Amino acid sequence: NNVIAGERLKIIRESLGLKRNEMAFVLGLTDKLLQNYETGHKKIGIDFAKSIYDVYKANPIFLTFGIGEPILNKNLEDLFK
Repeated sequence: NNVIAGERLKIIRESLGLKRNEMAFVLGLTDKLLQNYETGHKKIGIDFAKSIYDVYKANPIFLTFGIGEPILNKNLEDLFK
């Protein structure tokens, strides 16, 4: 569901202490596009999920399924060792 994933994205952003425009700027997005992700008006794709993982260590499993912490303390690869 796009709305639920968007709500999780907002949780990730807020857990990082970022305003929407700050996160959008760092990721090279417009504020409006990030708002559309957060409200579920635009589907969050794999490329975006990878971008926020690469930049912020945002947990893609949390983003997709709501499982685990929003931000990873380890590299994703280390979770599967």
